Amino acid sequence: MNLLGLTAEVPECAPVLGRASEDAGNPLGARSLDRQATIAVDTLITPERERHVTVLESSVAPGGSGGTVLYTLPSECEVCFVLEGRIEIDVEGEFFELEAGDALTFGASVPHPRRNAAPDAGARLLWILAPALPDPRMTLE
Repeated sequence: MNLLGLTAEVPECAPVLGRASEDAGNPLGARSLDRQATIAVDTLITPERERHVTVLESSVAPGGSGGTVLYTLPSECEVCFVLEGRIEIDVEGEFFELEAGDALTFGASVPHPRRNAAPDAGARLLWILAPALPDPRMTLE
């Protein structure tokens, strides 16, 4: 029995260590969803084969955005945690402005455009998705 009192078997999550000093992560490169998008660089933090959770780090240029194309991700829950800077996220017409240390949790299947709210400073974000994306490289390229 697990801590939640559920009897369902959950596959084990084997430990995998990723050191920044040994590997620059798994850079997915610049991603642009449409021609209006300002380039963001996304780095896959979790191993590609991880199926419980996907963690990405995004670096967004000053004033940058994900573009005008609304997108969703094939997951249930998404968390945006701001490491540096300020970001604005639109979740179904409700706007949230987040600063360093803030987190927003929402449904990954809901369109959620985002933009860097600071015209003169970059932003760094952690995106946490559960369950994991089926193929993070295909979904995000």
